[in-house]
Amino acid sequence: MPPDPTYSIVVRVRRVTTEDAFVRVPVTDAVMAAEPDADGNDHLDGGKVMAEARRLAAAGDVEWLVQEQDIDLHPVQQAPPAGR
Repeated sequence: MPPDPTYSIVVRVRRVTTEDAFVRVPVTDAVMAAEPDADGNDHLDGGKVMAEARRLAAAGDVEWLVQEQDIDLHPVQQAPPAGR
């Protein structure tokens, strides 16, 4: 005797993985402010430091570690495409 038929509903979910890494940003002219302070001292430009950190992180050779993983309902529910 064949088993009783079953029914299901397809729900689209997504898994978001957050990873973190530490990158060393060399202190060079590229990350210094264009103009010295009022007292004549040079200082870092925070925006340039963060831009360089992002560039270094995207370039490769960075050890990423999973910080957290979250599974949630996808905000757009739709029928699965063929083959999924």
